Amino acid sequence: MFLFADLAYPCVMGILNVTPDSFSDGGDYFAPQDAIDRALRVEQEGAAILDIGAQSTRPGSQQLPPEEEIRRLSPVLNALRGRVRIPISVDTFEPMVADEALRLGAQIVNDVSGVVTPAMAEVVRRRQAGWILMHNGGGADAELRYHPDVVTCVHDSLCRMVCQAEAYGVEPACLCIDLGIGFGKTQADNMLLLTSADTLRTKGIALLAGVSRKRLIGNVLEESTRPKERLGGTIAAQTIAQLYGADILRAHDVAQSVQACKFVKSLRLTSASKTCKMDAPELDQMHISGLEFYAFHGVLPEERSLGQRFVLDMILWIDLREACEADDLRRTVNYADVLKTVETVFLQQSCMLIEHAAQSVAAAVLRDYAPVERLRITLHKPNAPVKNHTADIAITINRRRVGVQK
Repeated sequence: MFLFADLAYPCVMGILNVTPDSFSDGGDYFAPQDAIDRALRVEQEGAAILDIGAQSTRPGSQQLPPEEEIRRLSPVLNALRGRVRIPISVDTFEPMVADEALRLGAQIVNDVSGVVTPAMAEVVRRRQAGWILMHNGGGADAELRYHPDVVTCVHDSLCRMVCQAEAYGVEPACLCIDLGIGFGKTQADNMLLLTSADTLRTKGIALLAGVSRKRLIGNVLEESTRPKERLGGTIAAQTIAQLYGADILRAHDVAQSVQACKFVKSLRLTSASKTCKMDAPELDQMHISGLEFYAFHGVLPEERSLGQRFVLDMILWIDLREACEADDLRRTVNYADVLKTVETVFLQQSCMLIEHAAQSVAAAVLRDYAPVERLRITLHKPNAPVKNHTADIAITINRRRVGVQK
């Protein structure tokens, strides 16, 4: 069974497109021998995963029949069997293609469809493969265009996909989520998601960011920039994604991406060896306790239809020195405003998991209140519908702004 936890994070997934029409490198490795040579170089350059795709997903591309995908993939996968030590991922949304690729030695399905289908889940479960689930704002999750908060929308969608995959019998450790940068999203959406990776994580599942050579980089640099001329922007975008919590970076320029990834990892380890800002004497705490709500969160149908009582406690870590010295509300966080934010987010939707409800609140507070460097939320469910008598059921989550060490 392939487990994403067996990888050493952060790491690079090297791209190999055996297509004539991919947006960046279409035609470069369409010939099987060129693809095989490139695959071996991807491993030599330090990639932790080799991602092979035979179907272009660029805007306007024509969908291939599964038989053609298999025809392009088969000679490459057959030739690589036993020759590469890193796991191979197949970039496809067709269950038939995935099944054949896994039979030929691939270990991961990189699925950009944006939906979780019983057919693909059956293939993944039977083959004991890894499964990358991507948010596709242009596909089944088209409500993104109407949603005022792209981060919450993408997070909720990914959580639903993970829960669906688990319901079909796929182990959580076999799953990875992908932000879907560039798929059905505006430039502003892409930039916001890139800097929100840490808040988009769910259940500790691996997080992938694919930004390599994409249009959002060209838009920032200049419209005339061609994909292969975006290396500098790509490395910058990957570094930002890594700093904000991405575990896997999907890249065309493998050697350069691996080098940058190692440097950023070293920088983070060096920073982690210093005293945490959270523990420093000058970082203060604001406690907000005993917030009571009647809401409709829960796994059982009656919980979501009848509702129940919840109690929320929160600690905010903030530097309050200037506010104390100036006696000025503008230099702190107005807890009355925080309460309104918490209430709005907590009551705006029905969640299956109280973990998800707490995460949504944490993301909103970090988004709306810049002075908050870290927070801790404990969400109590005093009247949980369980057989054994309990005084309280509660979960606690800890979230931080990037740059503040755990």
